[in-house]
Amino acid sequence: TLLVQNGTLHRGDAIVVGQTWGRIKAMFDDSGNTIKEAGPSTPVVVLGIQEVPGAGEHFEVSKSDRDARRLAEQRQLDAVEKAKAPVRPQMSLDDLFARLESSDSKTLNLIVRADMQGTLEPVMNSLRDLANDEVSIKILQSSIGDISESDVMLAEASDAIIIGFSVDTDRAAQSRAEQSGVEIRHYDIIYKMIEDIDLALKGMLDPVYEDATIGHAQVLQLFKLRRGNIAGCMINDGIAKRNALTRIIRNGKMLHEGMRLDTLRRFTEDVAEVRTGFECGIRLSAHDEDLEEGDIIEVYEKQRVR
Repeated sequence: TLLVQNGTLHRGDAIVVGQTWGRIKAMFDDSGNTIKEAGPSTPVVVLGIQEVPGAGEHFEVSKSDRDARRLAEQRQLDAVEKAKAPVRPQMSLDDLFARLESSDSKTLNLIVRADMQGTLEPVMNSLRDLANDEVSIKILQSSIGDISESDVMLAEASDAIIIGFSVDTDRAAQSRAEQSGVEIRHYDIIYKMIEDIDLALKGMLDPVYEDATIGHAQVLQLFKLRRGNIAGCMINDGIAKRNALTRIIRNGKMLHEGMRLDTLRRFTEDVAEVRTGFECGIRLSAHDEDLEEGDIIEVYEKQRVR
């Protein structure tokens, strides 16, 4: 799935996505309808990319297949060189203490959002009070209202953590945060916020995860291969994502859980995700031999709640 940010994307365009490329054979909108072009802010599903790109990769249109191939190959070479250098991961509360121990700046960058001005000032004062001789806290931006995509972009560029107090995160911001690894923390009680960040500064905060169901696929037909079964499925609701976790459900009872969704295909194309109303081929990391027609494959993710 691609999100057009500017210009117009056409069927037949040669595009580069991250380190791969391809010529667009077909495009579909978010309702599954075939389209010939897509303008700014339009999400589209495309067929024709040589390999499945990583989430969050930027794409651009090239003049020709030759130019697209050359740019993709150059990016692959650049990635090899970059891999030889130390990787600087995006900062979260859990690795904050270790990061600050080895950092020269020893500064925690924060972006703060609150529901009203009368709340924002006490929140910022409480955060500033957590600074000590070893760690300083810098509030890069503070404002009223829900967390926006521009907040996430600033956090991404400055290795900041976003603190939201009695506010929500809009859909575009949440999607970008997941793609870029930006940490967003929501609070309604000031002392809980203080406690969490204080513990993180001391390297004591353990992450907490919950299972979140993101979609259901019904098995329509099974294809037996030497390397295991491939299930021809219809996505009944939600979304199926490659590498997500799955459960096998039969007659309302769970048979197995915890298998990775290893392979996800639309026709002959490997894809990263398939949405409601589309058919696809699914292969699981285990227990695919136990699948039967009519089974439900429940797709879920481990989502961090603290």
